[in-house]
Amino acid sequence: MKHVFFIKAYLVIIFGAILLMTSCSPVYYGPTAPTISGLEKKGDIRVSGGISVSENGEHSNPIQNTQSSQNRSRSSNSSNTSVGGLDFSLAYSPIDRLGLTYNLSAFSEEGSTYSGNYTLHNFGVGYYKVLAPSVIWESYATLGLGKLNISAQEDGTLSSNLFKTGIQSGLLWRNSIVEFGGTLSLAHLRYTGIKGDFLYEENSQSAYLQNNRSHILLEPSMVMRVGYKPVKFQLMMTASENLFNRGYRQNNFHFSFGAQLAFNFINEELD
Repeated sequence: MKHVFFIKAYLVIIFGAILLMTSCSPVYYGPTAPTISGLEKKGDIRVSGGISVSENGEHSNPIQNTQSSQNRSRSSNSSNTSVGGLDFSLAYSPIDRLGLTYNLSAFSEEGSTYSGNYTLHNFGVGYYKVLAPSVIWESYATLGLGKLNISAQEDGTLSSNLFKTGIQSGLLWRNSIVEFGGTLSLAHLRYTGIKGDFLYEENSQSAYLQNNRSHILLEPSMVMRVGYKPVKFQLMMTASENLFNRGYRQNNFHFSFGAQLAFNFINEELD
């Protein structure tokens, strides 16, 4: 019965997150699924995958409108943006206490007059330690490389490379059925190679990115997993706080629902 309760709770949270998938403007960044692997010893492998949704609010554009009210009306119709995607992650411990991670997050954004996609490949190297039989501490340095693309029916295109570096640290509590953990990340996000002529509300979004090309982000995350070895269902949530540019057009929350497969490559054990 306890297992059924946790699964129902997951579904309630996921459906709640889906209700948040609307916004009134394009967004140019979204937080991704966290790295909370749960590695314990040499040879451990963790493979995770899931579907994700992302909530983004309405943000103001600091660039002043300079064109006609007729064009403004046409651009303002591009509301009700839906944001959804996929997450995949892989973690491996080649030697005791050393963790290597890879995360892929891909999002699609569909507005009434434009569409976009956002992809980030995130690589990590770090240290983990079993503090107690049920408690694991892990810390990673991360490097993310990504791409942003937006195209509109009448208002041009926009593309940019993304470069994200960060450090994060967290704790994971686990037993044979349930896992619960959290992590805190501090990251620097930078846009490079910005080009295009995409307009939103009569404003050049290429100029918008040029004027907002660097950001410092504080991103707390949590994970809940329920199942029995080697497979556990998981719910992952990440919040993103832009420390110095809170009006920036970005997603604030990330929700991912999927599963994790855990095993040991050397001993061929299912964890």
